[in-house]
Amino acid sequence: MTIPTPNGPAPEPRKLPAGYGASWWGEGWRIFCAAPGIWIGMIVILLVLMFLLLLVPIIGGIAQSLLMPVFAGGIMLGCHALARGEPLRIAHLFDGFGGSGRFGALVIIGLVMLAANIVLGLICLAVIFATIGIAGLSLITSMPDPTRPANCRPLVDPGVSW
Repeated sequence: MTIPTPNGPAPEPRKLPAGYGASWWGEGWRIFCAAPGIWIGMIVILLVLMFLLLLVPIIGGIAQSLLMPVFAGGIMLGCHALARGEPLRIAHLFDGFGGSGRFGALVIIGLVMLAANIVLGLICLAVIFATIGIAGLSLITSMPDPTRPANCRPLVDPGVSW
């Protein structure tokens, strides 16, 4: 089955021997060595942007989940540019927003990933609840606060001489 793309149908998947994995690592290193400063700059900018998004309560985390595939698409467009013999630019990081014409599809991928993470989190909570039950949860919430001095014992007995 081929999926139509703006530049024609996508190629069919290929089956390759497992040894090709090592050559892919080598190819990845070659791509990195073509412009290491630009790659590092792109990743640093991406990390700073993701951190800044997380500083915005509630909406920031959602925006980060939705936009990460868009940034990843821009990075892939940068790889494609290098494969065509073009120079890598920091601007490739942002090409997923408009240059590729795939912004909507990339955001939908982020939405699917966000929904999957929420479902997985709910499953984990259900397993935890089923494992320890209500009694375990009430025990956890009724534990004394170890930061209060009345609940702490000294680590060293002051009556013991060394």
